[in-house]
Amino acid sequence: MLKYINIGTPRGAFILNQQRIKLAKLIQDNINSLSRSYGYKTKTTGGISYQEKPLGELEESAHKVLEALSNILLNDHYSQMNVFVSYITRKRFEEGFSFDEVVQAFLISKQIILSLIKKEALDEVSYLTIEINNVVEQFILEVAKTFNLCIKESLSNKVKFLTTLYETSLACTSKIKIEDIIDVAYQKLNDFLSMDSFYFALCDENCSKINFVSMIDQGDVLPKFSIDMDENVNTLTGWALKNRKPLLIKHMEKEILPVGFIKMGNPPDPLSILTVPLIIKDRVLGVISLQSFKPYAYNEVDLELLQSVAGNIALAVENANLHEKAHEASITDYLTGLKNRLYFTRSLGSEISRVNRYQSKFTILFGDIDNFKYYNDLLGYTKGDEILKNVARALSENIRESDVLSRFGGDEFAILLPTTNKEYSTHLITRLGLSLSRCDPPITISWGVLCYPDDASDKDDLISLADTFLKAQKGR
Repeated sequence: MLKYINIGTPRGAFILNQQRIKLAKLIQDNINSLSRSYGYKTKTTGGISYQEKPLGELEESAHKVLEALSNILLNDHYSQMNVFVSYITRKRFEEGFSFDEVVQAFLISKQIILSLIKKEALDEVSYLTIEINNVVEQFILEVAKTFNLCIKESLSNKVKFLTTLYETSLACTSKIKIEDIIDVAYQKLNDFLSMDSFYFALCDENCSKINFVSMIDQGDVLPKFSIDMDENVNTLTGWALKNRKPLLIKHMEKEILPVGFIKMGNPPDPLSILTVPLIIKDRVLGVISLQSFKPYAYNEVDLELLQSVAGNIALAVENANLHEKAHEASITDYLTGLKNRLYFTRSLGSEISRVNRYQSKFTILFGDIDNFKYYNDLLGYTKGDEILKNVARALSENIRESDVLSRFGGDEFAILLPTTNKEYSTHLITRLGLSLSRCDPPITISWGVLCYPDDASDKDDLISLADTFLKAQKGR
């Protein structure tokens, strides 16, 4: 065995290179058994103490480091190895490993290689030993540099996390329409989280139906639809709603799931899914879901953000529902369920603006039930209320979806008929009369017809003419 070589000479450089190649091949041939020796004993190496660790991720670290060191021995690719060190450090940082644990893989792998050098008597003059020490020292400096950068990025992401949480919560709770809440939530979350697909679903009061009120797939807005909860309880959405728990799927193809998922658009199917139920006061309101075609697009931090945002979204949705109910009550007649006079007059103003803009016209019908006081006096007010409900139902069944039917007063009704003339209104009155004649008891209504802009120049004129007609009917 050579005791002295001059690596500055061609022969010395050749011998050292041969030793490198032999060591690299020894590592590669035995890399599995060598990496398994990582972390089995409690030692102090280079001032770093490490405890016995289970196999798996830690063994993988040692395996990769040994592989990298064997490649550098063979190819002298120092720059590429620094890229590797940066990659493995970031990966371990994201998995929650400490700086000491990341360094362990390099220190222990170094000890394994030095032991192998000694065992095989490859380096009596210590050139390989010095080289391995220098390489690992360089690697550990790169670990420290990358780890420090990861910490800074983590703090920056934490600030962005809190900012996104604050801005999303503030923006959502300031909205009173569910559509606006959804738009804000999508825009804010899309700035922080990667998503190819997004959907927002709300349950009905009994949680028997799931209404997908917003669905966006690769930037395209998809049609709304509803599904029955009972038939879809085993979908990811149904599971999250039934169990009131979030779902974090990092890789759809590698995780065993007892449930399916709702396909949103065209292939490919999502690989990463983040789904969180919207819960308030122990009630499930719906679910919000983010999906990505990339694996491992979401982690526990993303889940924490979405859960925090979901709580504020749920509160905003609840407030929007209460506001909508209050608004609906203010424009709805409590007895018949028809729109009331307030809603009718507002609709009248909107229709006048539209007609003026497009040079069109519309008509309104208004009238009261003939001899309604007689029914109340003879049959009682309970029967009178029933008659009003029957009239409301009969009128509703004979008008278009675009028409506005309202209970204008006690026994008075008004119908706004967009883009119509008096001829159409006359035919409609005949049809309404036939329907009312089939009520129990048979009912008749005396109708008046007004056309805008033929009979009046503005909303006030129309209302005034209608009131005059109705008062004349009362005085008969």
